[in-house]
Amino acid sequence: MSESTVVLSKPIADHRKPLLNAWLDQQRVANRGSSVEQTELCEYAARFLDSLCLAAPTGQLEDITTPSWADARLVLEEVSRAGLCGARRPRKPQPLSSR
Repeated sequence: MSESTVVLSKPIADHRKPLLNAWLDQQRVANRGSSVEQTELCEYAARFLDSLCLAAPTGQLEDITTPSWADARLVLEEVSRAGLCGARRPRKPQPLSSR
């Protein structure tokens, strides 16, 4: 395992829970989705971190089209398909009286 793969995978593995919680906190602020969407987002984020930890040690950091990155790509495709990216969903306009 090269030094660059250790630099990426070890901190993610060592600090998975606080990293996941911080990431989800930011997603909640940006997305403000329903509780179902938040649950899905949590599941996708956890799966992505796990797949990242598995792929990084293979040394294929420059080319994510390799088989070792297949799970990470799949998770990102599922998130995109599910429409859970806050930037893709327009916000509902608020009436002037509530501003």
